[in-house]
Amino acid sequence: MEAEFTYVDASSAGRDVADHTGRLLHVIEGAGFVKVMPAPGTVVGTTSPLIERLLAGHGEAIAGWTHRPNALDPICAARDIAAIDAMSGGHVELRVEAHFGEAADRFGLASHVARMQFLDEYLVLLKRLWSNDRPFEHQGRYFGFSCGYVPHKGPRGSAIPLRLSGMTGAAIRVAARHASVVEIAPVAPDHARRHIARIREIASHFGRANRIRFALPVSLAAQADIDAVPLSGKPEDIALKLLEYADAGVSEFMISGLGNEEAIAAFGGTVRPIVANSLRRLAAPTAPAAPVRREALP
Repeated sequence: MEAEFTYVDASSAGRDVADHTGRLLHVIEGAGFVKVMPAPGTVVGTTSPLIERLLAGHGEAIAGWTHRPNALDPICAARDIAAIDAMSGGHVELRVEAHFGEAADRFGLASHVARMQFLDEYLVLLKRLWSNDRPFEHQGRYFGFSCGYVPHKGPRGSAIPLRLSGMTGAAIRVAARHASVVEIAPVAPDHARRHIARIREIASHFGRANRIRFALPVSLAAQADIDAVPLSGKPEDIALKLLEYADAGVSEFMISGLGNEEAIAAFGGTVRPIVANSLRRLAAPTAPAAPVRREALP
Protein backbone atom coordinates (compact mmCIF):
# COMPACT_ATOMS: atom_id res chain seq x y z
CA MET A 1 0.00 0.00 0.00
CA GLU A 2 1.19 3.49 -0.81
CA ALA A 3 0.00 6.78 0.60
CA GLU A 4 -0.52 9.94 -1.43
CA PHE A 5 -0.08 13.40 0.02
CA THR A 6 -2.31 16.26 -1.06
CA TYR A 7 -1.56 19.91 -0.36
CA VAL A 8 -4.64 21.81 0.74
CA ASP A 9 -4.50 25.29 -0.76
CA ALA A 10 -6.11 27.80 1.57
CA SER A 11 -5.24 30.83 -0.55
CA SER A 12 -8.04 32.71 -2.27
CA ALA A 13 -8.56 33.80 -5.84
CA GLY A 14 -6.31 36.63 -6.83
CA ARG A 15 -3.63 37.84 -9.17
CA ASP A 16 -1.07 35.24 -10.17
CA VAL A 17 2.35 36.59 -9.28
CA ALA A 18 4.16 34.23 -11.62
CA ASP A 19 7.51 34.06 -9.84
CA HIS A 20 5.96 33.43 -6.41
CA THR A 21 3.34 30.93 -7.61
CA GLY A 22 5.85 29.05 -9.73
CA ARG A 23 8.32 28.80 -6.84
CA LEU A 24 5.59 27.68 -4.43
CA LEU A 25 4.43 24.97 -6.83
CA HIS A 26 8.02 23.81 -7.24
CA VAL A 27 8.37 23.50 -3.45
CA ILE A 28 5.04 21.65 -3.11
CA GLU A 29 5.89 19.12 -5.80
CA GLY A 30 9.43 18.77 -4.50
CA ALA A 31 8.04 17.91 -1.07
CA GLY A 32 6.20 14.95 -2.56
CA PHE A 33 2.68 16.34 -2.81
CA VAL A 34 0.96 14.84 -5.86
CA LYS A 35 -2.29 16.80 -5.67
CA VAL A 36 -3.40 20.33 -4.78
CA MET A 37 -6.96 20.65 -3.53
CA PRO A 38 -8.88 23.80 -2.59
CA ALA A 39 -9.78 24.16 1.06
CA PRO A 40 -13.33 23.21 2.09
CA GLY A 41 -15.75 26.10 1.67
CA THR A 42 -13.91 27.57 -1.32
CA VAL A 43 -16.29 29.62 -3.45
CA VAL A 44 -17.36 27.46 -6.37
CA GLY A 45 -16.17 28.78 -9.73
CA THR A 46 -13.14 30.56 -8.27
CA THR A 47 -9.62 29.22 -8.14
CA SER A 48 -6.41 30.28 -6.48
CA PRO A 49 -3.39 31.24 -8.61
CA LEU A 50 -1.78 27.94 -7.64
CA ILE A 51 -4.65 25.80 -8.93
CA GLU A 52 -5.09 28.03 -11.97
CA ARG A 53 -1.47 27.37 -12.81
CA LEU A 54 -1.96 23.61 -12.59
CA LEU A 55 -5.15 23.71 -14.65
CA ALA A 56 -3.22 25.58 -17.33
CA GLY A 57 -0.78 22.68 -17.58
CA HIS A 58 2.11 24.13 -15.56
CA GLY A 59 3.23 21.46 -13.13
CA GLU A 60 2.80 17.74 -12.57
CA ALA A 61 0.41 17.73 -9.60
CA ILE A 62 -3.28 16.95 -9.98
CA ALA A 63 -5.52 20.00 -9.48
CA GLY A 64 -8.76 19.89 -7.53
CA TRP A 65 -11.90 21.57 -8.83
CA THR A 66 -14.99 22.04 -6.66
CA HIS A 67 -18.40 21.50 -8.23
CA ARG A 68 -21.91 21.74 -6.81
CA PRO A 69 -24.96 20.37 -8.67
CA ASN A 70 -27.06 23.47 -8.15
CA ALA A 71 -26.21 25.98 -10.85
CA LEU A 72 -26.11 24.16 -14.17
CA ASP A 73 -28.12 21.44 -15.85
CA PRO A 74 -26.14 18.21 -16.40
CA ILE A 75 -25.44 18.89 -20.08
CA CYS A 76 -23.93 22.32 -19.45
CA ALA A 77 -22.05 21.04 -16.41
CA ALA A 78 -20.64 18.06 -18.30
CA ARG A 79 -19.52 20.35 -21.13
CA ASP A 80 -17.78 22.77 -18.76
CA ILE A 81 -16.06 20.04 -16.74
CA ALA A 82 -14.88 18.26 -19.90
CA ALA A 83 -13.35 21.55 -21.04
CA ILE A 84 -11.51 21.90 -17.71
CA ASP A 85 -10.26 18.32 -18.01
CA ALA A 86 -9.00 19.06 -21.52
CA MET A 87 -7.35 22.34 -20.46
CA SER A 88 -5.50 20.57 -17.65
CA GLY A 89 -4.38 17.71 -19.88
CA GLY A 90 -6.29 15.20 -17.77
CA HIS A 91 -4.82 16.50 -14.49
CA VAL A 92 -7.97 17.42 -12.58
CA GLU A 93 -10.09 15.75 -9.91
CA LEU A 94 -13.66 16.87 -9.36
CA ARG A 95 -14.75 17.38 -5.76
CA VAL A 96 -18.55 17.17 -5.76
CA GLU A 97 -20.06 18.98 -2.78
CA ALA A 98 -23.62 18.15 -1.81
CA HIS A 99 -24.82 21.75 -1.65
CA PHE A 100 -27.92 22.24 -3.76
CA GLY A 101 -28.85 25.92 -3.38
CA GLU A 102 -31.77 26.91 -5.57
CA ALA A 103 -31.97 23.40 -7.00
CA ALA A 104 -33.46 22.23 -3.69
CA ASP A 105 -36.47 24.50 -4.22
CA ARG A 106 -36.71 24.04 -7.96
CA PHE A 107 -36.73 20.24 -7.76
CA GLY A 108 -38.55 19.90 -4.44
CA LEU A 109 -35.62 18.35 -2.59
CA ALA A 110 -37.21 18.54 0.82
CA SER A 111 -35.38 15.60 2.41
CA HIS A 112 -31.82 14.39 2.57
CA VAL A 113 -32.79 11.17 0.78
CA ALA A 114 -34.31 13.19 -2.07
CA ARG A 115 -31.13 15.25 -2.37
CA MET A 116 -29.00 12.12 -2.59
CA GLN A 117 -31.33 10.61 -5.23
CA PHE A 118 -30.98 13.86 -7.18
CA LEU A 119 -27.19 13.71 -6.87
CA ASP A 120 -27.11 10.07 -7.95
CA GLU A 121 -29.08 10.79 -11.14
CA TYR A 122 -26.96 13.88 -11.80
CA LEU A 123 -23.69 11.92 -11.57
CA VAL A 124 -25.02 9.09 -13.75
CA LEU A 125 -25.83 11.68 -16.42
CA LEU A 126 -22.42 13.36 -16.17
CA LYS A 127 -20.69 10.05 -16.82
CA ARG A 128 -22.99 9.18 -19.73
CA LEU A 129 -22.47 12.61 -21.28
CA TRP A 130 -18.69 12.24 -20.96
CA SER A 131 -18.71 8.80 -22.60
CA ASN A 132 -21.51 8.61 -25.20
CA ASP A 133 -20.43 9.10 -28.79
CA ARG A 134 -23.91 10.08 -29.94
CA PRO A 135 -26.87 12.03 -28.51
CA PHE A 136 -29.20 10.16 -26.18
CA GLU A 137 -32.59 10.70 -24.57
CA HIS A 138 -33.18 10.63 -20.84
CA GLN A 139 -36.35 10.82 -18.78
CA GLY A 140 -35.66 10.45 -15.09
CA ARG A 141 -37.05 11.53 -11.77
CA TYR A 142 -35.38 14.93 -11.87
CA PHE A 143 -33.99 15.43 -15.36
CA GLY A 144 -35.35 14.94 -18.83
CA PHE A 145 -34.03 15.80 -22.28
CA SER A 146 -34.23 14.44 -25.81
CA CYS A 147 -30.74 15.23 -27.10
CA GLY A 148 -28.04 14.89 -24.47
CA TYR A 149 -24.57 15.12 -25.94
CA VAL A 150 -21.14 16.63 -25.25
CA PRO A 151 -19.19 16.72 -28.53
CA HIS A 152 -15.84 17.86 -27.10
CA LYS A 153 -14.84 15.47 -24.36
CA GLY A 154 -11.85 15.59 -22.06
CA PRO A 155 -8.87 13.25 -22.54
CA ARG A 156 -10.23 10.80 -19.95
CA GLY A 157 -13.84 10.73 -21.10
CA SER A 158 -16.02 9.43 -18.27
CA ALA A 159 -12.99 8.51 -16.13
CA ILE A 160 -12.62 11.96 -14.53
CA PRO A 161 -12.06 11.11 -10.84
CA LEU A 162 -14.92 12.15 -8.57
CA ARG A 163 -14.36 13.02 -4.92
CA LEU A 164 -17.37 12.63 -2.61
CA SER A 165 -18.04 12.61 1.10
CA GLY A 166 -20.85 11.95 3.56
CA MET A 167 -21.67 9.90 6.64
CA THR A 168 -25.36 9.00 6.15
CA GLY A 169 -26.54 5.81 4.55
CA ALA A 170 -27.91 7.65 1.52
CA ALA A 171 -24.68 9.62 1.01
CA ILE A 172 -22.54 6.52 1.43
CA ARG A 173 -24.54 4.70 -1.24
CA VAL A 174 -23.92 7.54 -3.74
CA ALA A 175 -20.22 7.61 -2.88
CA ALA A 176 -19.94 3.83 -3.13
CA ARG A 177 -21.46 3.92 -6.60
CA HIS A 178 -19.62 6.90 -8.08
CA ALA A 179 -16.56 8.05 -6.11
CA SER A 180 -12.95 7.48 -7.06
CA VAL A 181 -11.96 9.10 -3.76
CA VAL A 182 -14.07 9.35 -0.61
CA GLU A 183 -13.05 12.18 1.70
CA ILE A 184 -13.85 10.85 5.15
CA ALA A 185 -14.67 12.93 8.21
CA PRO A 186 -11.96 13.79 10.77
CA VAL A 187 -12.62 10.88 13.11
CA ALA A 188 -10.49 8.54 15.20
CA PRO A 189 -8.70 5.67 13.42
CA ASP A 190 -11.09 2.97 14.67
CA HIS A 191 -14.09 4.99 13.50
CA ALA A 192 -12.39 5.56 10.16
CA ARG A 193 -11.80 1.81 9.80
CA ARG A 194 -15.49 1.03 10.39
CA HIS A 195 -16.62 3.78 8.02
CA ILE A 196 -14.27 2.59 5.26
CA ALA A 197 -15.39 -1.01 5.71
CA ARG A 198 -19.03 0.06 5.43
CA ILE A 199 -18.41 1.97 2.19
CA ARG A 200 -16.45 -0.92 0.70
CA GLU A 201 -19.21 -3.37 1.59
CA ILE A 202 -21.81 -1.26 -0.22
CA ALA A 203 -19.41 -0.61 -3.12
CA SER A 204 -19.06 -4.37 -3.58
CA HIS A 205 -22.67 -4.46 -4.81
CA PHE A 206 -21.56 -2.19 -7.67
CA GLY A 207 -18.35 -4.16 -8.30
CA ARG A 208 -16.28 -1.28 -6.94
CA ALA A 209 -15.02 -2.47 -3.54
CA ASN A 210 -11.38 -2.10 -4.60
CA ARG A 211 -11.80 0.92 -6.85
CA ILE A 212 -12.19 3.58 -4.14
CA ARG A 213 -9.44 5.37 -2.27
CA PHE A 214 -10.02 7.09 1.05
CA ALA A 215 -8.69 10.54 1.92
CA LEU A 216 -8.35 12.05 5.39
CA PRO A 217 -8.13 15.79 6.11
CA VAL A 218 -5.21 16.56 8.44
CA SER A 219 -4.33 19.95 9.91
CA LEU A 220 -0.87 20.84 11.16
CA ALA A 221 -1.90 24.39 12.01
CA ALA A 222 -1.38 25.74 15.50
CA GLN A 223 -5.05 26.71 15.67
CA ALA A 224 -7.52 23.82 15.80
CA ASP A 225 -9.50 23.08 12.63
CA ILE A 226 -12.84 21.31 13.10
CA ASP A 227 -12.74 20.14 9.48
CA ALA A 228 -9.52 18.14 9.88
CA VAL A 229 -7.70 15.83 12.26
CA PRO A 230 -5.36 18.09 14.27
CA LEU A 231 -1.80 16.79 14.61
CA SER A 232 1.27 18.33 16.17
CA GLY A 233 4.57 17.32 17.68
CA LYS A 234 7.73 15.77 16.37
CA PRO A 235 7.79 14.50 12.77
CA GLU A 236 8.01 10.89 13.90
CA ASP A 237 4.97 11.34 16.19
CA ILE A 238 2.92 12.82 13.35
CA ALA A 239 4.06 10.03 11.04
CA LEU A 240 3.06 7.34 13.54
CA LYS A 241 -0.43 8.82 13.79
CA LEU A 242 -0.77 8.91 10.01
CA LEU A 243 0.32 5.28 9.88
CA GLU A 244 -2.54 4.38 12.23
CA TYR A 245 -4.95 5.86 9.70
CA ALA A 246 -3.16 4.10 6.85
CA ASP A 247 -3.67 0.82 8.69
CA ALA A 248 -7.38 1.69 8.90
CA GLY A 249 -7.56 2.03 5.11
CA VAL A 250 -6.70 5.67 4.43
CA SER A 251 -4.47 6.04 1.37
CA GLU A 252 -4.46 9.82 0.88
CA PHE A 253 -3.66 12.52 3.41
CA MET A 254 -4.94 16.04 2.68
CA ILE A 255 -2.50 18.24 4.57
CA SER A 256 -3.40 21.78 5.61
CA GLY A 257 -1.74 24.24 7.95
CA LEU A 258 1.66 24.38 6.25
CA GLY A 259 1.94 28.13 6.31
CA ASN A 260 5.05 28.77 4.28
CA GLU A 261 7.55 27.21 1.90
CA GLU A 262 9.90 26.23 4.73
CA ALA A 263 7.12 24.28 6.50
CA ILE A 264 6.16 22.55 3.25
CA ALA A 265 9.75 21.53 2.55
CA ALA A 266 10.26 20.37 6.14
CA PHE A 267 7.16 18.14 5.97
CA GLY A 268 8.38 16.69 2.68
CA GLY A 269 11.79 15.95 4.16
CA THR A 270 10.64 14.39 7.43
CA VAL A 271 7.05 13.19 7.88
CA ARG A 272 6.33 12.10 4.31
CA PRO A 273 9.38 9.85 3.88
CA ILE A 274 8.83 8.23 7.29
CA VAL A 275 5.28 7.28 6.27
CA ALA A 276 6.27 6.23 2.75
CA ASN A 277 9.20 4.09 3.88
CA SER A 278 7.20 2.45 6.67
CA LEU A 279 4.39 1.51 4.29
CA ARG A 280 6.90 0.22 1.76
CA ARG A 281 8.48 -2.05 4.36
CA LEU A 282 5.09 -3.33 5.49
CA ALA A 283 4.13 -4.13 1.89
CA ALA A 284 7.39 -5.90 1.08
CA PRO A 285 7.07 -9.69 0.90
CA THR A 286 8.67 -11.43 3.83
CA ALA A 287 11.36 -13.88 2.87
CA PRO A 288 10.70 -17.42 4.13
CA ALA A 289 12.82 -18.40 7.06
CA ALA A 290 15.76 -20.64 6.24
CA PRO A 291 15.26 -24.22 7.40
CA VAL A 292 17.08 -25.09 10.58
CA ARG A 293 19.79 -27.60 9.92
CA ARG A 294 19.79 -30.34 12.49
CA GLU A 295 22.97 -32.27 12.98
CA ALA A 296 22.68 -36.00 13.57
CA LEU A 297 23.55 -37.04 17.09
CA PRO A 298 26.66 -39.17 17.33
